[in-house]
Amino acid sequence: LDGGIILKRRANPKEATIEAHGLVDGMPTSKHFELMIYDDVVTKESVNTPEQISKTTEARELSDNMGVVGGRMWHIGRGYNFADTYDAIMRKGSVKPGIYPATPL
Repeated sequence: LDGGIILKRRANPKEATIEAHGLVDGMPTSKHFELMIYDDVVTKESVNTPEQISKTTEARELSDNMGVVGGRMWHIGRGYNFADTYDAIMRKGSVKPGIYPATPL
C-alpha cells in the first residue's frame, strides 16, 4: 500500500493511479498528479496555535507544486478556526466553496 494502487490505464506515468500522502509530514517529491483530493487538511489539533495554523497553510501551499497544469483539486473538510487554512484558501480564491449546513441524522 505504500506504493499506491495501480489500475489498468493507457499511459505509463510514474505515479500510481491512487496514492495517499500526508500534507505536513510525508509529502512526496517529484510527483505530479492530475487530480488531488485534500481531505481534512484542518483538524482540531492543527488549530491550537497560530504557528500550527501557519505550518498547515504553508504545507498546503507547497503541495500546489504536485499538481499538473490544468489539473483539478478537491477540498473536503470543515474549518475549526476563523483564520485557519480553509479560510486562507477561500480568501485567496483558490477554491470555489460549496458550503452546506449540517443536518442531523
